[in-house]
Amino acid sequence: MLRAHKINTPQSRFKLVEELNQNFLELFNDYDVFWEEVMNNSIAMKRFEVIVEMEYHDALIELLKRSGIRGYTVIKDAGGRGARGLRNPDDRILPDENAVTIFACKEDLAQKVLNELQPAMKGFGGICMISDCHAQTHFDN
Repeated sequence: MLRAHKINTPQSRFKLVEELNQNFLELFNDYDVFWEEVMNNSIAMKRFEVIVEMEYHDALIELLKRSGIRGYTVIKDAGGRGARGLRNPDDRILPDENAVTIFACKEDLAQKVLNELQPAMKGFGGICMISDCHAQTHFDN
């Protein structure tokens, strides 16, 4: 535990630096143990974030179901700026409704989804972002 020191001599400064280094090493070792435990209890997966206009959202969900995706999260009325300009979810006169669909799956299923999704995205427009992730879940899929 770090204690208050009077720093008025080179020796007291040296002692403080030594104590800080020791505390840092203990904290770093605790973090390594924690992270190793987290990684050992997680599932390596691919995370997909698919942004499309709402008019294509039902078709996207059907494609995901056919590909074997059982669960997903949808965020409706997503705003931002992209290739088709500004999307303002607060604009009630000319609404441009986008939805973000987020899901994760194991690598083998991810490749199947991607094979189905790539040609469909040409018609849907939008964007699909894929990243590596580790999932902590209460189920095994």
